[in-house]
Amino acid sequence: MQITITAGHRASDACRNASRLPLQTSQTKADVKHSIAAEPGQTRFGPQCICDGAEQVETVIIDRKAKWSRPAAQASTFGATLFLLLLAMMHLLRVDLDPSWHFISEYGVGPLGWLMQAAFLAFAIAHFALAVALSCWAVGRVGKIGLVMIIVAGLGLLLGGIFVADPMLTHSDDASMSGRLHNLGGGLGIAMPFAVLFITVALRRHASWRGHLMPVLAIAAVLGSIVTIAAFAVYLGSTGGQIGPDAKLGIFNRLEIICYSAWFLFVALTCRARLAS
Repeated sequence: MQITITAGHRASDACRNASRLPLQTSQTKADVKHSIAAEPGQTRFGPQCICDGAEQVETVIIDRKAKWSRPAAQASTFGATLFLLLLAMMHLLRVDLDPSWHFISEYGVGPLGWLMQAAFLAFAIAHFALAVALSCWAVGRVGKIGLVMIIVAGLGLLLGGIFVADPMLTHSDDASMSGRLHNLGGGLGIAMPFAVLFITVALRRHASWRGHLMPVLAIAAVLGSIVTIAAFAVYLGSTGGQIGPDAKLGIFNRLEIICYSAWFLFVALTCRARLAS
């Protein structure tokens, strides 16, 4: 079932009416709620509907919290940018830490550690904000799974920002509670590649998100995570879980963060632009 929005009709009225229409046997509520057609081209009809068409016409209905989508997109952009800037700054301020084998979490140790903790917290907030902003487009089962993965990754960053990591050479038997909770947050980071995968698939269903750059960045982010996990598994398996200067795992740690952050920032900026247009 499709509702064609013609001149003189408000899209918001059509959106509200769509949820009241009876369903046919081959339809679901999601089909009716998210398949209202409009004229080709990009048109915005008030706060409750965004109609975006190319060769295939589509409409994305923003839910009751639509008024939070635009500031959420701005917050996610700001948080991700601040994270990258602070991370770059820590590389300049902590030249005593060899980036080839020290993880970025170690920047949180010491007098300047609060800067790295602030970076983790800013990125965590950016994740929660992006989940709100993307709720306009990330609909259906795939989209909802992607949003959950983003929130899980944000919780991991939140733990990383609250609890300081132990120094790299700390033995697992001597790990502090703060270090263990920080590592737990790092473990939740496994949700990042899944967030990239599911969110990219969900967004690509909409014509306005079908550019070529996002899937390229998504592939890079997923591959970065796979390569990093493989490098960790191979090295830790050969050393019994001990990490030292001979392990160049810091490079892979930064590779994963850079690839993921590039995808994240692109999605946040694109989301912000879509909501502002």
